[in-house]
Amino acid sequence: MNRDKPIAWLAGFFEGEGSITLSKSGTPRGDGRYVAGNVKISVSNTVPELLEPFSLIYGSSVKTVRRSRHRGLSYSWVCPSVSKVKMLTDLLPYLVSVKRHKFEVALRYLPRLREVHTSGRSPLGEVEVNRRLLIYREFYKYRDNKEVTYDRSIRST
Repeated sequence: MNRDKPIAWLAGFFEGEGSITLSKSGTPRGDGRYVAGNVKISVSNTVPELLEPFSLIYGSSVKTVRRSRHRGLSYSWVCPSVSKVKMLTDLLPYLVSVKRHKFEVALRYLPRLREVHTSGRSPLGEVEVNRRLLIYREFYKYRDNKEVTYDRSIRST
């Protein structure tokens, strides 16, 4: 099977069931704002077998997540740190929703996070704090503005 077909399927599944977030971490700055800290990529579903391809290609395992009594079990897969750039790069060409924008921002952000990671030993400088706040705003620019754009030029391969 052509490698692009399973990756395209993963991208389509991720569009519907996946999530990519940029967390705020650390302590609030003097103005009460937190600094952008970590990119989390996850996929959830009630059928664990549908999450297995993510686990096989990018690592980590599918975990059981308890939902409410009335809704039964749910399953979740979280992308391990070592595979984030690979997954973002693989799926990006097939994404058409606002998640495409988030993948693009995350790809720019992840190398910066590794480069300036301080392990909590010393605070980030003001320049780095401001860069991360700008990245956070860019990542979530469609949150306040409910306008979502879709790439209608889907490739057929």
